[in-house]
Amino acid sequence: MTKRELLSRLMKLPGVTTDEDAEHVVSVVFQTLRDRLTSDEADDVWAQLPTAWKTLWESGSWWGKVTARLRGMNKLDRDEFIRYVQNHIRNDIPAEMAVRTVFHALKEQISPGEVEDVSAQLPHDLRTIWKAA
Repeated sequence: MTKRELLSRLMKLPGVTTDEDAEHVVSVVFQTLRDRLTSDEADDVWAQLPTAWKTLWESGSWWGKVTARLRGMNKLDRDEFIRYVQNHIRNDIPAEMAVRTVFHALKEQISPGEVEDVSAQLPHDLRTIWKAA
């Protein structure tokens, strides 16, 4: 899937009206997921992404990346994950729909084994969204 196709999927969500909106939503979901994974697992996902998606995966402040890696991973459960995303995107964009959309697109880009590796690092309630996406 191209970056354009990814952004087009996001632009079908309520409140996402521009490429910039869509990129921001993808970046926030990617950053939140990336920081939820161990650094090795996040690197494994990055390695399988299309080149145009890699900058979106790497987005976020450098300090956020450093502190997440020092901690190992953020211990966000489902509600905290969704709340974090909602707090970092516009309020008129439904965070859970955005997360499901991005998760679905991401799962199409990585191998089945990598999908399972990511799933194994998520708490049960967040894993449910990941698997359903």
